[in-house]
Amino acid sequence: MEFTIGIITFVYNFAIVHYGFGEIGLAAYLVIGYLMLIILTLFLGMAQGLQPVFSYFMGTGEEKRGKSLLGFSI
Repeated sequence: MEFTIGIITFVYNFAIVHYGFGEIGLAAYLVIGYLMLIILTLFLGMAQGLQPVFSYFMGTGEEKRGKSLLGFSI
């Protein structure tokens, strides 16, 4: 997935420069792209970190705490 993001970024960069949006357009796209990447990794980290906690609560029968954590995470 990360490799694909790199390829898509390269293609977009090429298209932005090729169609005449210049350095300002390229810089704006890169700022938005990096913010998207940071937000994506934040959500992926939260999802992977909460998975064992949900499994523990469901395995021990503490469904109320699991549902409470689900509401918190949403």
